[in-house]
Amino acid sequence: MGSELKGSIYDFDNTLVPTDEYIRKKFKEICKYSGKEIKIDRKELETGSHLISWLKRLHIPKRKAEEIYLSEIHSLNLFPCCREMLEYVHSLGYPQGIATHSPRCVVEIVLDNNKALGYVTKIVSFDEILKLKLKPKPAPDSLLWLAEQLGVKPENCLYAGDTPEDIEAGKSAGMITVGVAYDKGRIKRLRKTCPDLGIMTSSKQLYNLVRLLFSR
Repeated sequence: MGSELKGSIYDFDNTLVPTDEYIRKKFKEICKYSGKEIKIDRKELETGSHLISWLKRLHIPKRKAEEIYLSEIHSLNLFPCCREMLEYVHSLGYPQGIATHSPRCVVEIVLDNNKALGYVTKIVSFDEILKLKLKPKPAPDSLLWLAEQLGVKPENCLYAGDTPEDIEAGKSAGMITVGVAYDKGRIKRLRKTCPDLGIMTSSKQLYNLVRLLFSR
């Protein structure tokens, strides 16, 4: 690796927090409230673009959708070692960001519940994507905006994500990418994108890699 790391950015859903089952459950509840039945595809679920899509197709107010979505948010915990990873990088004085399509309130509540919010310097979420009219991943817009907020050049920034769209966005932004995949399906899809530092198949592997990279 030729570039010196000076900061890191992480995807949120299924990179730091296991959200698949929670999202599916809340999707059913939101559909029930709206009285409509629609299908959610894998890409929407994995990239975190579900809320944007749901609001458009179900014609449900954003506030109500968030109320349903947040009703059991306290049940979500970080993957093992992720809190320690964020704490370690923070202890070295490096800025860290989270780039996600999930609402800001979701990210902040989960991080705060897991005593990790103070380790994160900046977040770009569903809210900023709408407000700043940023193109969502796989476009690099949100990552480039976040790197600027962190004061880190893209080539000096590590980006970890669990979907092909994450890796494509990271590479387009000029960042050093690492894939995160905790099941065989995700591993197979991520291999095609060739993350710069390979694919971590457990959160402990990701933690160990980050410790190694930032301790140099």
